[in-house]
Amino acid sequence: MTLEERVEKLEREKRRAYRAGLAGVILAVVAGALLCGKAARVVEAGEFRLVDDRGRLRASISIGKNDGPRFSLMDTKGQIRACCGLSLDGTPSLFLNDGKGVARAVLALSVDDRPGLVFSDKRDVLRARLAQESDGAKMVIANEQGMVVWNAP
Repeated sequence: MTLEERVEKLEREKRRAYRAGLAGVILAVVAGALLCGKAARVVEAGEFRLVDDRGRLRASISIGKNDGPRFSLMDTKGQIRACCGLSLDGTPSLFLNDGKGVARAVLALSVDDRPGLVFSDKRDVLRARLAQESDGAKMVIANEQGMVVWNAP
């Protein structure tokens, strides 16, 4: 058995032991709740993290220090690819990021609940925007330098 095979075997055993320990803790909590006569109905935490079988962070639900709640989905490299959240003022947004973390599409509501959709290129230059303004909908198309080449109305 090579050194790499040994290390891989030890890592598998460690993951198995960790999962068994975690299952034991969960079982103890559930058993404790059942022995108390009622099941726990609330779980509180500042963040929940989901990891894949290799231990890589793939999703999280969190509350930031300077913003509101957020649900993030990560690729296998740990890059946030999609993020849905609320800002401190309660406005919702959905960000779709490319593999380098650049927000390529953003759907959001303004403070007065008007929707907007923005598309950016891989250099993070605004290329298109569709928004509901106070006087109606507005659409803007920009060139590679971000200069407006068309808008309506």
